Amino acid sequence: MDPSIRFSTKKHRTQREKRKMNITSSITNTSQTPTTHDHHHHHVGPTDHDHDHDHDDRLSDLPEPIIHHVMSFLPTKSVTRFSALSRRLSSAWHSFPIINFDSDLASSFLLAASKQTFLDFGVASVQRRRRRRLSSDCDLQRFRFRAPLGRCGDEENDDVGEIVSFALEERVKQLTLDCRPECKHGKVEPPVLPEAVFSSKSIKTMELYGLKLRSSSDEGLILVSCPLMEDLTIGECTTIPSLTDSSSTTVKVSCGKLKTLRFENCRGIQRIQVDDGAVRRTTLESFSFVSRSHDYHCEIDLSSCKSLKSLELKNVHIVSDEWFSGQVSQLVSLESLKLTSCGGLKSIVCRCNNSLKIMDLNDCWTLENIEVVSLNLEFFRYSTVSSGIISDSRVISNSRKFDIRGCVFLKNLRLIGANVTDTWVRDNINAVSGFQFLENLCLKNCNLLEKVGFCTDHLKSMKLVNCQNLLAVEISAPNLVLFTYRGHVLLSPIVVTSLILDAELSLTNSGVLGSEYFKRLRNFVSYFDHCKTLTLDCHKDDEALIFPSEEREALVSPLHDLNHLKIKLRRAELKRIVEVVDSLLWLAPRLKTLSIITSESKPLVIFKFYYKPTSFKSEEDQGDVHARCLCYSSLLKCWRHFLTRVEMDTFEDFDKKALQSFFMENAEATLSTTAQDQLP
Repeated sequence: MDPSIRFSTKKHRTQREKRKMNITSSITNTSQTPTTHDHHHHHVGPTDHDHDHDHDDRLSDLPEPIIHHVMSFLPTKSVTRFSALSRRLSSAWHSFPIINFDSDLASSFLLAASKQTFLDFGVASVQRRRRRRLSSDCDLQRFRFRAPLGRCGDEENDDVGEIVSFALEERVKQLTLDCRPECKHGKVEPPVLPEAVFSSKSIKTMELYGLKLRSSSDEGLILVSCPLMEDLTIGECTTIPSLTDSSSTTVKVSCGKLKTLRFENCRGIQRIQVDDGAVRRTTLESFSFVSRSHDYHCEIDLSSCKSLKSLELKNVHIVSDEWFSGQVSQLVSLESLKLTSCGGLKSIVCRCNNSLKIMDLNDCWTLENIEVVSLNLEFFRYSTVSSGIISDSRVISNSRKFDIRGCVFLKNLRLIGANVTDTWVRDNINAVSGFQFLENLCLKNCNLLEKVGFCTDHLKSMKLVNCQNLLAVEISAPNLVLFTYRGHVLLSPIVVTSLILDAELSLTNSGVLGSEYFKRLRNFVSYFDHCKTLTLDCHKDDEALIFPSEEREALVSPLHDLNHLKIKLRRAELKRIVEVVDSLLWLAPRLKTLSIITSESKPLVIFKFYYKPTSFKSEEDQGDVHARCLCYSSLLKCWRHFLTRVEMDTFEDFDKKALQSFFMENAEATLSTTAQDQLP
């Protein structure tokens, strides 16, 4: 850069800054600022006076690639205004290698400026850029075109083809075409994608949405042969039927450098073949086929994808078990396998793949046999929605054989609706011969379980959810941090031995709030006295938490050692807050914090309790206040004997005076309140 510019006088700097502020202000106040790259269409640009002072602009002296780099960090509107500062920046704008045509961004000024459609504007813009192109201009790095159907003109197919042809001429590297309709209802014909796109020599990344794909032969073959292609996504596209077979369309992908291939909610594709005849083995690492239609029939040939690491299929009808064993089981580099709602598959057998780390089987309702042996498998999930929706006979018929014991390094295991038994859990989850390194365990809707018991050293999180026939639980897990239980109140105890445990109990009993209910609730929660924090959700309103005085007199407080208690309510209201607090302090008489929250974890009120030392004795202990206490003659004293101060953070409007009177009468403790704004 010229030193004379770097060390310009203060006067010149002031004049230059003032001039730029005036230009920027005039651009900002322009109501017809364009959002695409052709701003001269609206006569927004530098004046002759500005060009006389181009030498004062430091940015204009930078090399064009650096200017392009600066522009790449700015929104399109800001870049347009930025380019109006000088002729040099305007020239860099016209050769900017990133083009983004988005009808949502452009709709405001197009509607105000003229009657032409967005496509007309896009075609005119690329034609002007084509005329201005110099041999020294760099290739397009990114070209994005988004115009939902319904905003296009009568000749939308030709216009889209014109725009795509321009991108190909500019040797674009990243191409995104999105013509998905705004409204899914009604029949709107999508524009046809030019065939030349699938043979481009420059494209590395391509995303196609809402387009019609034309086959390159009478047999219905769509050939994708882009030699530099690394990432290809085809979403919500349809195919044009072939002349010989209107029901069959084959997509053959032969791209030697392809790493990621995704199909999302496409129609008309009956067969997919991925290969490269030149090398006989592709570099594909990730393949995904997701269909909106249930049980979509599509034949997928991945036999040459020996380097595949991730495979995801959703709503796809798998032809046969032989297809799975002949192709998927032979993918020795496969690390992640996800199958969702895939019918036709009865047996999954994986014995020879030690690269597999993730296996996710979700609602594959025809599965009868699962056998996996993979030393490095870390995550396994089996889930079926059939449990709880249809008859038990259908549930038991699924997954008759369930064998994953060979996955000795498993860390995450989630079984939802699986037909596992007490024996299966005991044999596979233990510290000797089972999943010795298991850290996270979820058993949900496993209705064959009755008595769950195991011992393991590494388990950190466990969930037991809606196992309808469960009777008892006994778990020895010294490193267990979180235990979640959802279901009915068990008559037998839930024993979880861990000194660092946070427990969440979500109780679904719908019985009458009588003496039997409160006795069972008291006995059930008593086994969580050792927890650091206990979260209790009774799926009822606050009345389900108010223990009758008769029950309190007859029973001992169950949670003497609990320090932190959270209560979840179905409704965000506390009609009888004083009685609720009184009952909860009987349930856990030495709390440090009591939080009452909604089912969405939005806080309603938080209490913090402060006590004098337990060894401290005073004459007041013999006073009338404590003589009325239920624990007056007991060695275990309640909060009334030691409470000195209470802090309350409220997020709702509660009866604070009643609470102040309650704490003063029962413990002569002061109550300070802080009103908090409701959290989002």
